[in-house]
Amino acid sequence: MKKLLGNSIVFTISNVLLQAITFLLLPLYSNIISTSEYGIISNINTIIMLCNYIVTLCIDCVITRYYFDCVNEEEVKQLFSKISYFMTIVSILGYGLILVSAGFFCRNLDKSIYIAFVMAVISRVFDNYYALIHEYLVARQDGKTVSVITVLFGTLNLLSTYVCVMTISNKVIAYVLSFLIVSIIRGIVYVLYARKLLVPVKNFSKMGTYVHYSSSLLPILLSYWVLNTSDRLIITAISGTSAAGIYSMGSNFGHIVCIFIDSVNKAYKPYIFSLMNNGWEKTHEIIDKLSGIFVLMVTVLSSGVIVFIPSLISLLSKDYADSKYTAIILTCAMFFYGIMRAYDSVCSYYLKGVSRKAKVTWFCTFLNIALNIIFVHFIGVEGAALTTMFCYAIMCIYVHVIASSMWRLTTDRKKEIILYIISMIYIGSILLPVTWKGMAIKIMESLIYIFIVLSLYFKKELKILFRKMINRK
Repeated sequence: MKKLLGNSIVFTISNVLLQAITFLLLPLYSNIISTSEYGIISNINTIIMLCNYIVTLCIDCVITRYYFDCVNEEEVKQLFSKISYFMTIVSILGYGLILVSAGFFCRNLDKSIYIAFVMAVISRVFDNYYALIHEYLVARQDGKTVSVITVLFGTLNLLSTYVCVMTISNKVIAYVLSFLIVSIIRGIVYVLYARKLLVPVKNFSKMGTYVHYSSSLLPILLSYWVLNTSDRLIITAISGTSAAGIYSMGSNFGHIVCIFIDSVNKAYKPYIFSLMNNGWEKTHEIIDKLSGIFVLMVTVLSSGVIVFIPSLISLLSKDYADSKYTAIILTCAMFFYGIMRAYDSVCSYYLKGVSRKAKVTWFCTFLNIALNIIFVHFIGVEGAALTTMFCYAIMCIYVHVIASSMWRLTTDRKKEIILYIISMIYIGSILLPVTWKGMAIKIMESLIYIFIVLSLYFKKELKILFRKMINRK
């Protein structure tokens, strides 16, 4: 339990520190990079991410799951080596085909866009190898090492982006080049770790199981990709790259909650896997409690971000002012995403759970595309955000049902309902004016809100803490 808490804090601090620097630079970028250029960059990243899922079959996720099935260090090395060799083969074949195809489809586009696309592909290859090391360290629950590497690369990425964007006239090339520089250095990190982990593979008998597991995850991750990125492509087609740029900026703010959710989940998921290896009888109570705490964290963070989004958006260029509505709706979508993550680890432990989850994600994929086409046409960029929120809500409910049936999860419904009611009342603070006085009131209300919800979940612990403080005096 202490290791989970420690790793969660370390992961969160490192990611928040990194994202804080990023958001400090957003006002600068918003005045240098036009909405049209930002839309092109966003679309390139979107396409590359889709290609990467298909080419690699998300094979890096296998390390986090099957690390706990290894009984000694030699088996861990065999696992890592098999995945590395598989990654090499599919990267050569898959990305080679993509580059050849891209040259054909991009022949009528600006040459700089094709160059940026090629650089993005090369960056992705290096990042895939680094992802194997990242998953290995996460599975080991080595939070400090992961966080140090994350902060170092994140800071380097920001510095390279700043230098490239300020010195190169073509902002699309500049932005992508900065990522390529950092990705090459990430590849060097892989080489340093691989010297100790790569060994000759004795047999590939388990490779079929690994590919089966990762390929079962593929439709799920593709669905996440569609939910998070297809809206940009549809907005570009219907409303243009400028609208896509505004939507992307709103998405950056809307995904603030994800920084915390994914940071905690990075420690939460392997910890849950290790508990589930011990069986239901010994660990179901602690898993129920941890899932409840996860729900509390997601609700508090989502509510807080919604309240402060108007103030954050006011820091940007006026061209991006309309992105605040998108940001608010997408924060609500990330609330459902976070609740889903609270129960997703249980589903991901079982291959059957992954397969069942894949069905609903495919349904949401096609639903998302259909609704995006309709809503973006009639409502605009906010329609795309509403579609994302609706689809995540469906997935959240279904994943909870699967987890409850496979692990017999029990939740305190009464406590959760009270939490949601209190949070809705608190969110009313968003109506306060975007002034220093309004900000001060929001901060005071936020502190009161946090105290109330913590008292709801940790009443006994807070009483003990207050008694100790009184006794010390």
